Amino acid sequence: MNVQTKTKAKRYLVYALIIFLAHILQNSICIFPPIFSARPILLISATVCIAMFEGEVVGAAAGLLAGVLWDTVTVTADG
Repeated sequence: MNVQTKTKAKRYLVYALIIFLAHILQNSICIFPPIFSARPILLISATVCIAMFEGEVVGAAAGLLAGVLWDTVTVTADG
């Protein structure tokens, strides 16, 4: 494994941690108080930022991870 591959792997791991942290912050009860009964959606913002800076493939992977995490906390059925 060369240095460039290790650097990419570390960067992708940091992106996964950012998405996971955004998921935890978004779904915590009292971290962000609602303003006019609206709460911030951090997963979409984090995923869009990663996709803008890294490109299509990494953005798609980040979107997949964010979507799976979002589906773990939704009440409605899939689809």
